[in-house]
Parts: sequence; C-alpha cells; structure tokens
Amino acid sequence: KSPSTHKEYVEAQQHVGLDESFDPENIKKFMDDAFREIDVFQNDIKFMQNRFVSPLSNIGTTFYKFYLNDTTMVDGEKCVEIDFVPHNSASFGFIGRMYFPVNDSTLFLKKLTMNIPRSINVNYLKRLFINQEFKKAEDGSRLKVIDDLVMEFQVIGPELYARRSTYYSGHNFTEPKDLTIFNHDAEQIIAPGANKYADEYFKANRPVALAQDGNMMRALLKKLRSSKLFYWTEKFVSTMAKGYVATGNPSKFDIGPLNTLISSDELEGARFRIGGMTTANLHPRLFSRFFLAYGTKDKKLKYQGELEYS
Repeated sequence: KSPSTHKEYVEAQQHVGLDESFDPENIKKFMDDAFREIDVFQNDIKFMQNRFVSPLSNIGTTFYKFYLNDTTMVDGEKCVEIDFVPHNSASFGFIGRMYFPVNDSTLFLKKLTMNIPRSINVNYLKRLFINQEFKKAEDGSRLKVIDDLVMEFQVIGPELYARRSTYYSGHNFTEPKDLTIFNHDAEQIIAPGANKYADEYFKANRPVALAQDGNMMRALLKKLRSSKLFYWTEKFVSTMAKGYVATGNPSKFDIGPLNTLISSDELEGARFRIGGMTTANLHPRLFSRFFLAYGTKDKKLKYQGELEYS
C-alpha cells in the first residue's frame, strides 16, 4: 500500500517479572530501544544508539569479507552456507552466517545468524546474538517467521541476560474488512481487557510452547519477594523508574521527578530541587505542578508553578 501504514493490534498480553511493578509505557520505550527490530535488508542497522553496516548493504562487499563454506540442510532444504566478517574487527559490523537454498536462482535468504565482534564497544553490551529465519510466499514474497535476539550486558556487578523471541505466523495479504484500525493515531492498539486473559489462553494460542524457565518465573518471583532485601530493592528500582514518589494510595500528590533532586552545572554549582504534581485523584480535570530549586554557587532560589485545566 502506498503510502505505507503500520498498525499493531494486541489482542492479549501478559507480563510476568520485575516489570510488573514498572510503568508499562516506560517499559515499552526501553524494550523498543533495546529490542528494536533489526532489518538486515537495510543498508544501516541502528542498534543501541549505534549504526552497524548490514551484510546485505550496498557497500557490504567492501565492508565485509565473505567465505563460501559448505552446504547444509535448513528445515529440510539444502542450502549453501556463506560466512562473513568485517575487514576491520574494530568497526561496527557483524560476524555471522547466511544460508541460501541451492536450487533457488533468486538468492532467497532462508536463514541468518550473526553476532558482534568482542573488540568493539557498544555501551554496556557484552554480547549480542541474532537469529532470523524466512520463508517464501506463493507470490515470491519474503516472510519473516522467526526473529530471535539475545543480549548480555553489564552496568555494574554481574552480567545480565535478556532475550526476545518473536514468531510470525498466519500471514494474510487480503485487505481487511474493517479499516477503522488505521484511524488510530497510535501505532500500537491494545484491545480492552488484553491483560485479563488466563494462562490457558496463552498455552492454547502460542505458536511455540513457552520454555520451562519461562513457566518457572512466577514461582521464582514469589520466592524472591519473600526476602525483605529483594522486596525493598525492587520497590526502590520501581520508584526510580517511575520518577515520582506517591504520597498515598490512591495518591493525590506525587513528589518528583526524582532524577532532578540533585544536579550540577557551571552557573549554579550543586543544584538542589524539590517539586511535585497533583494527580487525577485530587481533581479529574484540574492539575498543578511546582518546584523550588537552590544553587550553591549562585546562591539563588528559583521557583515555578503551573496550573492546568484539561
């Protein structure tokens, strides 16, 4: 369709883990950035605020060294295996393998696995593994069926492991009867009650069964939360992620944002700031926010207040 339009309709979703305590919008923003979809058919791949050259880029033959390896079977189809590595191991590229069916003259990419060289510095990322698999539709179109991304990263302390596995099925190219979904401004539309489905629904509708470690998550969290240290650590991290401290349940006034309590700059020196905002629990349409700030270098008190009717 031209112009191209993309909408995602979420019929059911389930969160099990530490993110249950966090703001769903903040979690989504983090996930979208850290687990953004990687399109290997683009020239550049943006990931973790860096740009990598795709092995299928227009400049791929000058950026990478390619090696014809051997033939192997992929999903019952004989494929030729081609390995690739960057000419410069310190450049932002990938090391990996591509698989092309031997009897396909169109050079259809059936499978790709790749990772980043250990010699490059990508923020806190230690290791990255990407696996993508494709199938050919009856009209020759390329359809992604598996997109698996694994990351290991370290900020402080032990390394953390994260994985996002996406499976695509039921591809349908007929025009939908109901086009009202395209009237929404948001790219993702979550159906009412999407979070209320029981475990049985997901067991029946998952294209691939959940691994055993995923099924054990609830039991693990229950055991961890019985520890006072873990409980209060989770509460602290959750509060910092939300950015505000609630003053009640339900809260009529929230203190924050927390990331501005203490800061510094050349003009003010050490800057101390306290502020907050009212919530819809106080008034559904009238909102106010304020802050007071003081700098140790300029020794001036700053303040600001706002009143908004929505």
